[in-house]
Amino acid sequence: GWDCPFAYILASLADKSSEVDVTQILGRVLRQPYVMRHKNYQLNLSYVLTASAKFQETLQKIVEGLQQAGFSKNDYRSENKMDVTLVQEPVAPINNLLWPENEEAELKAPTDEIDPAKIIFNPENRETLANSDSDRIAEIEVMAQEASEEFEANIQEQFSNPTAIILSAEELNQVKQYHMRPAVAAIAMQLTLPRFYSKIANANPLFHDNEWELLNHESLLQDFKLSTKASDINFDAFKTELFKVDLEEVRSGDYAPKFIPIEDSMVKDPLVEYILARPPKERLANIADMFVKLIDDMWPIPEQEIRKYVARVIEDMSPDQLQDILIRKFNYSRAFKEKITQLSEQHAEEKFGKMLNAGTIEIRHDYKLPNAIIPGKLGADISNSLYEREGDMNTFESTMIASIAGFSNVAFWHRNLGRGKGFAINGFKNNHYPDFIIVTKVGTIILLETKGSFLDNPDTQAKVRLGKEWKSLAGSNYRYFMVYESKAISGALSVAEVKEAIRQL
Repeated sequence: GWDCPFAYILASLADKSSEVDVTQILGRVLRQPYVMRHKNYQLNLSYVLTASAKFQETLQKIVEGLQQAGFSKNDYRSENKMDVTLVQEPVAPINNLLWPENEEAELKAPTDEIDPAKIIFNPENRETLANSDSDRIAEIEVMAQEASEEFEANIQEQFSNPTAIILSAEELNQVKQYHMRPAVAAIAMQLTLPRFYSKIANANPLFHDNEWELLNHESLLQDFKLSTKASDINFDAFKTELFKVDLEEVRSGDYAPKFIPIEDSMVKDPLVEYILARPPKERLANIADMFVKLIDDMWPIPEQEIRKYVARVIEDMSPDQLQDILIRKFNYSRAFKEKITQLSEQHAEEKFGKMLNAGTIEIRHDYKLPNAIIPGKLGADISNSLYEREGDMNTFESTMIASIAGFSNVAFWHRNLGRGKGFAINGFKNNHYPDFIIVTKVGTIILLETKGSFLDNPDTQAKVRLGKEWKSLAGSNYRYFMVYESKAISGALSVAEVKEAIRQL
């Protein structure tokens, strides 16, 4: 496929009629990865102009297919401006399957070639160029402006109701929504949560309304070069013993399944033997290619950077080590992926700090809680919640929030939704969604992240640091706490400590 984020106009002169062809044409301009809003409204839409006689007919057949692919009827608008009478030329019947004896009587094969004699448009005629189809162009511009205004109105609605981003109006009527409780809705609708924004380098005024955009993790990795980073990986932590399950005779004629340990030398894998028998350079390339596929996509880190990094790690390995890495390839690929994630997040955090010091990252209070939520699976029906019902919770989360909900100073609590549905602290961690949002009666907003029996790890530590950075920049009315259930976590608080801290706010 051809993913071009800046394709806006596609003009097709071919007489496309097949469903596949038309789908491909529409997909080229409808699918725009990483697209951003432009200042000029005409650039916020895509246009397909075609002279095909069958395009409109075929378009009707693939509307359902487009909707199934993720496009709703509001994502496109089709207009048939064809005013030319089409004449079907009669085709002489062929009465004989054999070639005619008269060599001059040749069958005319269809052709897609353009006959220049039939073209009435003269590109050299400036007057013709200026006046040709001006009404239709003006109509397209009006449609574009109307669509842009409608789109802007939808965005404003989505700020107050993020559910609309996920579901269309028709779909919203078919799912169960849970609204804010009237007793606390007025307070909740006035609250705002701060998010990080970054300054756009060399912003083009044609494409951007201002010089700032919502900070995303990918932008912090634009200059990240994995192939130059440290290649020390502790593979021992990911190694496992190999076993096979087979029947073993426990008494005469009686067999039972048993776990039997396997030595590496006993493993006979034709692919492993083939790769190890290759010349060193080719062997290195084959192993690197294998692990790139196993590691899979780690956007925005380019695939070639991952390949270079893997090759650098394994280039000095002995034959025995290479055999081990091929036999336990899934364990090793997990080790590679965790190391790459650790290196990339370390780089993102360093870049985040530099941008903060340089003033190219700032915090803005612009996120509002939605009027209604669609939590999917429901959680425990605990009192004093923001919405009629809240989302699913594990045992520790339910116990924790139940003990806080009844505090006399707590106005309400909300089980924050993840995966684009709830509030995320956007920073050097890729969208950290705290488990709970708690609001006190004096207006203090608390983000609470719970950790059950999890071990203290780099991911948890990064969340603690990001939460504290967010709190320090958000203002005096905001707090961030991470609470652990049993095993102490550096930077986090115990259950008793969190309860006491919230009770005092």
